[in-house]
Amino acid sequence: MASGTTPFWILPMQILATMAPCINFGGSVLHSPLIMPMLQLPGIPILHTSRQNAYLLHSSEKFFPPLSFLSEFCNLALLLSSFLVRDADPQWADKSKLYAIALFFNLSTTFYALYIMVPHNRKIKALAKELELRESTKSADDEKMGEDEQVVQMYRELQGFWIRNNYGRASCMLSGAIVAMYALTS
Repeated sequence: MASGTTPFWILPMQILATMAPCINFGGSVLHSPLIMPMLQLPGIPILHTSRQNAYLLHSSEKFFPPLSFLSEFCNLALLLSSFLVRDADPQWADKSKLYAIALFFNLSTTFYALYIMVPHNRKIKALAKELELRESTKSADDEKMGEDEQVVQMYRELQGFWIRNNYGRASCMLSGAIVAMYALTS
């Protein structure tokens, strides 16, 4: 990096640091305005909604955390690399600040997810399991009574909370992507 030469791995790492939060943002932001509202349609039985929601959250846990880790790792590596050569090449002094800001937003996404979204996801999954259990122990007389309105109301409130708070997580992702993109293009 010193004296105007850039190692071969910098550009691919910058691209990964930019693309990972972009993909994460795109997938995450689609949940709130599109997928979750479809799962709130009144004609869909709450049991089916809860099954789909639990599946969605479970699948998301396999996909989104590795992307977040990849972005955090790339930004940390870029930050350390640029910091080490900041005196030899002035362009890297400016970039190290950008990588620090991008890393901050990436870490904010992770902390937001761990302390706000994951506990809430657990509540949604627990209620989905409870609904499954109720369904499996339901008798013919219970079928005639329909859904428990209190459970439906509680589930809808959990979904609403999730929708609103997912935008906070998505904004952290988008901010990290924008800063990483600026570092890539500057």
